[in-house]
Amino acid sequence: MFYRFSQFSGRLSQANAETAYYPQGFGKVPEVKPSSLPSSTKVVPSGGGSSGGFGIVNRVNRVPLFQNLFQRGDAAMPVHLRGGRRDVVIYQSLMVLSVVGTVFTFQQLFMAALGKMKKL
Repeated sequence: MFYRFSQFSGRLSQANAETAYYPQGFGKVPEVKPSSLPSSTKVVPSGGGSSGGFGIVNRVNRVPLFQNLFQRGDAAMPVHLRGGRRDVVIYQSLMVLSVVGTVFTFQQLFMAALGKMKKL
Protein backbone atom coordinates (compact mmCIF):
# COMPACT_ATOMS: atom_id res chain seq x y z
CA MET A 1 0.00 0.00 0.00
CA PHE A 2 1.35 3.43 -0.92
CA TYR A 3 0.59 6.80 0.64
CA ARG A 4 1.30 10.42 -0.22
CA PHE A 5 0.67 13.73 1.45
CA SER A 6 -2.44 15.49 0.18
CA GLN A 7 -2.05 19.28 -0.06
CA PHE A 8 -5.84 19.63 -0.12
CA SER A 9 -6.69 17.80 3.10
CA GLY A 10 -3.30 18.10 4.81
CA ARG A 11 -3.24 14.37 5.53
CA LEU A 12 -1.85 11.17 4.11
CA SER A 13 -3.97 9.62 1.40
CA GLN A 14 -3.76 6.43 -0.64
CA ALA A 15 -1.80 6.60 -3.86
CA ASN A 16 -0.34 4.29 -6.45
CA ALA A 17 3.38 3.55 -6.57
CA GLU A 18 4.19 6.08 -9.29
CA THR A 19 2.70 9.09 -7.52
CA ALA A 20 4.06 8.00 -4.15
CA TYR A 21 7.66 7.82 -5.33
CA TYR A 22 7.59 10.85 -7.63
CA PRO A 23 6.19 13.73 -5.62
CA GLN A 24 5.02 16.89 -7.39
CA GLY A 25 7.06 19.15 -5.15
CA PHE A 26 7.04 20.64 -1.74
CA GLY A 27 4.35 23.10 -0.81
CA LYS A 28 4.61 25.87 1.72
CA VAL A 29 4.11 24.58 5.25
CA PRO A 30 1.24 26.47 6.88
CA GLU A 31 1.98 28.22 10.17
CA VAL A 32 -0.01 27.03 13.12
CA LYS A 33 -0.71 29.44 15.96
CA PRO A 34 -0.56 27.65 19.29
CA SER A 35 -3.54 28.32 21.51
CA SER A 36 -2.90 29.70 24.95
CA LEU A 37 -5.18 27.15 26.63
CA PRO A 38 -5.51 23.46 25.85
CA SER A 39 -8.62 22.75 23.86
CA SER A 40 -11.12 20.02 24.55
CA THR A 41 -12.34 20.00 20.95
CA LYS A 42 -12.06 16.71 19.14
CA VAL A 43 -12.62 16.09 15.44
CA VAL A 44 -14.61 12.93 14.84
CA PRO A 45 -16.09 11.39 11.70
CA SER A 46 -19.66 12.49 11.23
CA GLY A 47 -22.15 9.67 11.28
CA GLY A 48 -24.08 9.41 8.11
CA GLY A 49 -23.78 8.55 4.47
CA SER A 50 -20.71 8.31 2.36
CA SER A 51 -19.91 12.01 2.53
CA GLY A 52 -16.81 11.33 4.60
CA GLY A 53 -17.15 14.69 6.33
CA PHE A 54 -15.87 15.52 9.75
CA GLY A 55 -17.72 17.20 12.56
CA ILE A 56 -16.35 19.00 15.58
CA VAL A 57 -17.51 17.78 18.96
CA ASN A 58 -17.07 20.01 22.00
CA ARG A 59 -16.47 18.08 25.16
CA VAL A 60 -16.34 19.29 28.71
CA ASN A 61 -12.89 19.07 30.27
CA ARG A 62 -13.44 16.76 33.24
CA VAL A 63 -9.78 16.45 34.24
CA PRO A 64 -9.98 19.02 37.08
CA LEU A 65 -13.03 17.21 38.49
CA PHE A 66 -11.20 13.87 38.54
CA GLN A 67 -8.04 15.46 39.94
CA ASN A 68 -10.07 16.83 42.82
CA LEU A 69 -11.79 13.48 43.35
CA PHE A 70 -8.66 11.35 43.39
CA GLN A 71 -6.32 13.74 45.22
CA ARG A 72 -8.50 14.09 48.32
CA GLY A 73 -6.94 12.95 51.57
CA ASP A 74 -9.79 10.46 52.04
CA ALA A 75 -7.95 7.49 53.55
CA ALA A 76 -11.15 5.57 54.31
CA MET A 77 -11.89 4.70 50.69
CA PRO A 78 -9.31 3.10 48.33
CA VAL A 79 -8.43 5.06 45.21
CA HIS A 80 -9.72 2.38 42.84
CA LEU A 81 -13.23 2.63 44.34
CA ARG A 82 -13.61 6.43 44.45
CA GLY A 83 -15.33 6.60 41.06
CA GLY A 84 -18.67 5.53 42.50
CA ARG A 85 -20.96 2.53 42.14
CA ARG A 86 -19.72 1.73 38.64
CA ASP A 87 -16.14 1.29 39.86
CA VAL A 88 -17.31 -0.97 42.69
CA VAL A 89 -19.26 -3.20 40.29
CA ILE A 90 -16.31 -3.41 37.87
CA TYR A 91 -13.88 -4.19 40.70
CA GLN A 92 -16.07 -6.91 42.22
CA SER A 93 -16.81 -8.56 38.87
CA LEU A 94 -13.11 -8.65 37.99
CA MET A 95 -12.30 -10.22 41.34
CA VAL A 96 -14.94 -12.92 40.75
CA LEU A 97 -13.59 -13.57 37.25
CA SER A 98 -10.04 -13.86 38.54
CA VAL A 99 -11.08 -16.41 41.20
CA VAL A 100 -13.07 -18.42 38.63
CA GLY A 101 -10.10 -18.32 36.23
CA THR A 102 -7.71 -19.47 38.94
CA VAL A 103 -9.98 -22.39 39.90
CA PHE A 104 -10.36 -23.38 36.25
CA THR A 105 -6.59 -23.23 35.74
CA PHE A 106 -5.90 -25.50 38.71
CA GLN A 107 -8.62 -27.90 37.58
CA GLN A 108 -7.04 -28.17 34.14
CA LEU A 109 -3.57 -28.68 35.65
CA PHE A 110 -4.96 -31.41 37.91
CA MET A 111 -6.65 -33.13 34.97
CA ALA A 112 -3.46 -32.93 32.88
CA ALA A 113 -1.32 -34.34 35.70
CA LEU A 114 -3.53 -37.31 36.58
CA GLY A 115 -5.15 -38.15 33.29
CA LYS A 116 -8.29 -40.28 33.11
CA MET A 117 -8.89 -42.76 35.87
CA LYS A 118 -9.19 -46.39 34.66
CA LYS A 119 -12.19 -48.35 35.80
CA LEU A 120 -11.35 -51.65 37.44
